[in-house]
Amino acid sequence: CPSHVPPSHALSVDFFRPWMEQLKAKIIQNTQKEVNESNCRALQQTCLTEELSLNSRQKDAIQTLQTKILPSFRNQLAAVRSSAPEEDSAKASLAGVFVTKLGVTSETLE
Repeated sequence: CPSHVPPSHALSVDFFRPWMEQLKAKIIQNTQKEVNESNCRALQQTCLTEELSLNSRQKDAIQTLQTKILPSFRNQLAAVRSSAPEEDSAKASLAGVFVTKLGVTSETLE
């Protein structure tokens, strides 16, 4: 029976850790330390306005991921989803806070 679920790939939390440390310093001054929807939205807005550069480990991780997925991704549509370990925890449900982009092509993959 053929599977209709395409293979998935992910960048780990460790990939984003340098950015999170950079952003946390800016946001923690204005918000509570707990994870909640308001803090996540503030972080999301800061991510959109802050210039975050890739370090060498991040560049290597992206290159490895591109090498794995691009050959089978040509002429295909994909969904690219953001997520976080805090998305569904015992303390909070943050469903809907994270972003999913549908119809992403190899040409529009960022």
